[in-house]
Amino acid sequence: MADYGKHGAGDFPYGMNRRVLQPSFSVNKLIVSVGILDRDGHFLYKLPEEIRALFQSDMRIVVDFLAQGADYRSDRKIKHKAALLKMLGALSGQRDTDDIEKWMEEQEIREGDEITVCELFDQYVRQGKKEGKEEGKAEGKEYGRARQLVTDIESLMKSFQVSLERACEGLGTTVSRYEEARKLI
Repeated sequence: MADYGKHGAGDFPYGMNRRVLQPSFSVNKLIVSVGILDRDGHFLYKLPEEIRALFQSDMRIVVDFLAQGADYRSDRKIKHKAALLKMLGALSGQRDTDDIEKWMEEQEIREGDEITVCELFDQYVRQGKKEGKEEGKAEGKEYGRARQLVTDIESLMKSFQVSLERACEGLGTTVSRYEEARKLI
């Protein structure tokens, strides 16, 4: 059941008709009342500047991020870095935000450090690219090994007119491992 707080379903400030999707949660009431959520609970990415100006500190960063999406850049100083990153991660669909503190420690970012949104986002993006490259290399190596195994087995089968089982045995592997490698390529 939707909770409209002190407002009726069609009686929100700024002439908006919004509803709260989770029972009696004051942040949701605030978010819905100023029009960040549509009536189905989806974020509105075009929150007007005059509404965004009502927010201060880290919450202003959040509403600007929601309004501008991936293009958001700012020189605003962040006060609560871990909390902000967790919130932005959750709002952008990131499922695992539990490792934010660990990441901040690895980047030598402390909660008390002065850092802007752009600086923090740049570090976060660089880390994501680094992890992506590492994953890509690992996947490439796995693909290369799988391709080599399949090539070797099929070559052995063709050259010596042996069965798959015999070729696998000759190379010290199993048919199931060959089949897994074949699926990868």
